[in-house]
Amino acid sequence: MSFASELPTRSIEGVFEVRSGKSAMAIAWKGDLGAEFAVRLQRNLWKVPERDILRAKSDGGFPMSEDDLEWSYDLLK
Repeated sequence: MSFASELPTRSIEGVFEVRSGKSAMAIAWKGDLGAEFAVRLQRNLWKVPERDILRAKSDGGFPMSEDDLEWSYDLLK
């Protein structure tokens, strides 16, 4: 995931601690992995509480604007 998203491993590991749905979406977006993949990351890997999981749009798209995704990604650098 670190390779695909062009983030250092420590940034990816930091998401485990904060359990951020926005961060998961940003990482999947930057890595061209898709919003559904980000949902699986939140649920299965980062153990985000079900009520806090950001879900993909009905068309499979990201639930955040590209500007918001870029901003969330930049916070991880």
